[in-house]
Amino acid sequence: MRASLQRLLLKELENFGFNCEQLGNVQRQIAEGRRRIEIQQAVVERLTTNVQDVELAENTLNNLVEIQRVFEQYRQLIVDAMERNQRVALD
Repeated sequence: MRASLQRLLLKELENFGFNCEQLGNVQRQIAEGRRRIEIQQAVVERLTTNVQDVELAENTLNNLVEIQRVFEQYRQLIVDAMERNQRVALD
């Protein structure tokens, strides 16, 4: 799933390039991902406190964290490319 998401993000990158709108969209996704992770962490904690099986909840949390990493890496690619483009424009 992570590899598929990375391929899709890179394909989008090739098609549309880097711009502020794209950066804003990724930052919104990152913020939403953080909220989802917090919610899932609370679920894991509640299940643990109630001595219930947490395997599925932990797997879901791990998947959310991996997806979050992908979006954060993608955001950094956009920022780096925008900085490079700005330097080239100034030269």
